[in-house]
Amino acid sequence: MQGREEELFKRALSEAMDSKICELEKKSEDKELPPPSKSHKKRMNRLFRERVGGDFLPFPEADNLYERIRSKLVIKLKINELLDKRKKRR
Repeated sequence: MQGREEELFKRALSEAMDSKICELEKKSEDKELPPPSKSHKKRMNRLFRERVGGDFLPFPEADNLYERIRSKLVIKLKINELLDKRKKRR
């Protein structure tokens, strides 16, 4: 009997979550996100350049000489690794 009640509860919970997700999707279809700010673009470029690596930048229009030099210094001096150790990440 316990297994049957548990199965019914799981099914009811799943259906309730599905209906809530569908409701949220319908509400969000109408809304439009504002464009990202300049500081957001710079932070995303820094993240990709310093943490992810590679040549891809999500916002190349926000890139400039200062940001490129800054990121090269951060990578060379391993500043992110030092900060991660200090915050006890990884």
